[in-house]
Amino acid sequence: MKFSYEWLQSFFERKLPTPKELAKLLTMRIFETDVVSKNILEADILPNRAGECLSYQGLAREIGAILQQKPKELPLTLTKRGAEQKTSDFLKVEVKAPEACPRYTARFIEDVKIQPSPRFIQKRLEESGLRPINNIVDLANYVMLETGQPLHVFDLEKLEGQKLIIRWAKSGEQITTLDSKIYPLDKDILVVADTEGPLAIAGVKGGKRAEINSSTKKIIVEAANFSSPVVRNVWRKFNLRTDASWRFENGLDSNLAEVAQKRLAFLVDNLYEARPALDLIDFYPQKPKKKEIELSLKKIEVLLGVRIKKNFVVSSLKRLGFQILQKSSETWKVIVPSWRLDVSQEEDLIEEIARLYGYENIPAKFSVVNLIPPQRNESQFWGREVRYIFTRLGFDEAYNYSFLSEDERKSFHYPLSLLVKVANPVSARQQYLRPDLLSPLLLAVKENIKHHQDIRLFEIGKIFFLRRSYIEQRNLAGLMTSRDGEEGFYRLKGIIEHLAASLIIDDIWFDSYQKPSENSFGEIWHPGRTALVKVGEKTLGWLGEVHPKIEENLGINQALLGFEINFQLLASLASENQEYSPISSYPAAKRDLSVIVPLNVKVGEIIAIINEAGGLFVRDVDLAEEYQGHSVPEGRKSVTLRLYLQATDHSLTNKEINHLQEKIIARLKNQHWLVRI
Repeated sequence: MKFSYEWLQSFFERKLPTPKELAKLLTMRIFETDVVSKNILEADILPNRAGECLSYQGLAREIGAILQQKPKELPLTLTKRGAEQKTSDFLKVEVKAPEACPRYTARFIEDVKIQPSPRFIQKRLEESGLRPINNIVDLANYVMLETGQPLHVFDLEKLEGQKLIIRWAKSGEQITTLDSKIYPLDKDILVVADTEGPLAIAGVKGGKRAEINSSTKKIIVEAANFSSPVVRNVWRKFNLRTDASWRFENGLDSNLAEVAQKRLAFLVDNLYEARPALDLIDFYPQKPKKKEIELSLKKIEVLLGVRIKKNFVVSSLKRLGFQILQKSSETWKVIVPSWRLDVSQEEDLIEEIARLYGYENIPAKFSVVNLIPPQRNESQFWGREVRYIFTRLGFDEAYNYSFLSEDERKSFHYPLSLLVKVANPVSARQQYLRPDLLSPLLLAVKENIKHHQDIRLFEIGKIFFLRRSYIEQRNLAGLMTSRDGEEGFYRLKGIIEHLAASLIIDDIWFDSYQKPSENSFGEIWHPGRTALVKVGEKTLGWLGEVHPKIEENLGINQALLGFEINFQLLASLASENQEYSPISSYPAAKRDLSVIVPLNVKVGEIIAIINEAGGLFVRDVDLAEEYQGHSVPEGRKSVTLRLYLQATDHSLTNKEINHLQEKIIARLKNQHWLVRI
């Protein structure tokens, strides 16, 4: 906003600093200010202070606080004879939207003679960036610049029904404003109307129907407090902003309405022959309570890092219009003046003290804070570890949508009773939340196999399903292609074992896969090449070949091997604590054993018995061959295992090796199995 230096000077007895020095002071203490010409300052008023400082009175108050000079009060008392009749004799005011207009005042003025304004008023308006029009309109603008309160003037003889109604516009209404533009109105626009229709867009712009012209003799002066959001809505809707709306948009002290009315009546009384009514119609149903804030010297020092003397604290706040009531030697109760809408807490008061003290006078210090490292997110940490493991194994990470279509539900045979249905799906492809990660990965393989034959994908993500209640679970799943299903099964089993070893999970094993009930998931897996992944007694997930029917439906002519495990459980079992075991410098001995066992006996069971019997000397056991057929009895199979026997402190002798082998064979024979060497 532009400010006339001469007008600002009129608020003070003593000479102000030069415009250049004054601009520097204001820049250092409140707003960035420039000298735009010899006697005109332009201040960048921030929105939080606009309600007060978009006025000469407000800026003069700030200058007075900075220079420790008390500015003059604006004279408001009528000195001549007022109008013979009251405002209430000519006008009634009805506020139908009090939520949008908490205060509305109106005053009648008679014997008005429209003419040019005195030269000093025209000069001050021009220096402030406004164009002079006539004595009445100019005076309304003059008071707005002085106090910050917008005013509007109506020609009384053009009002229908001798009534002003503040209401929401009706659909289909329109108004022609003072600049002859037509605006369509709706129920979100607040208007000032008479019994015929709208006279003004409240707080923004007046209408042409009741404008002041050369024949005007009697006027009604409006000073109101309109809601900021309501006025701001007009700007958004019509891209219409005026000097009045600029002030209302940022909020105004409701007490300014009465001050502005008194100031305009005083100026009319002293400058012109017109006579203002002594009474004022004032709609003000609910006066705001005074704000009280407790302030302590200790808090000032804590926030600013410097101890400021009590006398300076009290003096600074009083110069800004705050009332101080002492509660103790270190604490005060501060009453906030009505025009300081931006002050609501103790920190706001401390900011006022700091800027008058001078930010340049506060020494720069490093903040002393306790740096507390954030608690580690286990899910994210182990997610990174798992991603690293799988990318090194040649897998690519996939990111799939968490939705499933009706067609996909049918393709994968998911029962409706277990699926979580989306209440408002964006499309038909997003009707359900996915119950597993493997089905989206299968669809990804279907698209990628058009371009690549060797595919390895994995994903970490959430799944959603219903049991007794809604369940949301984080899983890890992977899928790979293989030309041979059996070979791929063992390769994937080795990948899971490698994952467990990398995460220091040493008690992982694989159990028989039980076909699930009809009310559960499980139609994806091949019935003969599927296993449960377990850690101790806990089921971690599933591992196996995808069902041939699904492979056929997807048009994939290779075997698909996949796994899906509970990532949350995996992360809870994982460990970073590795125990170092030195590599033995002594050679290992190899021995092969063939064990003929029933078909239902798992290789893992045989290896577990060998490890238990051999103890620490059994370094490793590998499956060399599994055979059924000639020379093996019907209903049985031959499993050939390679044993690696090794000690850490010496080379095993033939006698020790033979003793170990005999001990292992004896344990295997106790299971009624036939052992061949």
